Amino acid sequence: MIKILAVLGVIIALTLPCNGEIYTYRDRNGHLVLTDAPQGSHRVRKKHHSNQGKKAAKSNRNHHGPLVSKDHEINRLVEKYAVLYDLDERLLHAVIRTESDYDRNAVSQKGAMGLMQLMPETGKQYGVENFFNPEENIRAGAKHLKSLLDRYFGDTKMALAAYNAGITAVDRYNGIPPFQETENYVSKILSMVNGEDSSESGNTSRPQRTTIYRYTDAKGRICLTNIYPGNVSGVVVVHQ
Repeated sequence: MIKILAVLGVIIALTLPCNGEIYTYRDRNGHLVLTDAPQGSHRVRKKHHSNQGKKAAKSNRNHHGPLVSKDHEINRLVEKYAVLYDLDERLLHAVIRTESDYDRNAVSQKGAMGLMQLMPETGKQYGVENFFNPEENIRAGAKHLKSLLDRYFGDTKMALAAYNAGITAVDRYNGIPPFQETENYVSKILSMVNGEDSSESGNTSRPQRTTIYRYTDAKGRICLTNIYPGNVSGVVVVHQ
């Protein structure tokens, strides 16, 4: 929580007017919300901020080489569709490695098929005719992943959770579902993307970056929260 508040402090300094007042309160679900206006009957804590100390910390993101397959055709296709759908190439590789370990003929017990383990209805949605054709599979999987990132305002953790557990589950829990499989799935892929392959290092406890959402409520107040706010118009990600 201290780390989250520190991140929020930096973001507030960068996004709200200088020398303004920030109010924090807990909503009815227990989520911490920060806003630039009082909340009426809510018990709030007033915080001050100024122009001093606004310099953000440099990113600690690792700059390791890209994840790759031994199959050059798959690497070419990943690069092609990462560019086409504006995806992180490492993310696309990490999803494929986690889903099928680059086995184009993989079939799960639930019926998911191919490199990106597409379910029949998902493949049909994106016009797949041959699930075991690498180009068709990667094209559809990449497009599906892009649609999930767009749905959740670029939140990679939410998009990966939906890729694994489905949109219905993510929306029901208003976040990553409390399923061990899904939590491990998201953690493993993000570790790969950040340059640490947990399948090789055995380390799955690496802390992940906190996503901060900003939105304007019905009364015109600017709010920031680290909890996905759901179907609220105008939500943007200000830190991830």
